[in-house]
Amino acid sequence: MNLFKEYNQKELNLLQEAGVTLEDKDYTKDEIGHCEKQITSYIMSHSMNEISKVESKYDDILRTLVNYQK
Repeated sequence: MNLFKEYNQKELNLLQEAGVTLEDKDYTKDEIGHCEKQITSYIMSHSMNEISKVESKYDDILRTLVNYQK
């Protein structure tokens, strides 16, 4: 799956904010799993008061990643 083509510019910016830089290429399930872990770590690095707010920004992105790992 080519994640770069899957996301819009806003989502790509959010991914970069989380430290995930995507290339225009097909990603393996392992690479997709690594992206998911990186985003989760980024979310959890926030204070308890901010986690739910940050998590809601990444919900659609994470849902897409999880669906492609099945």
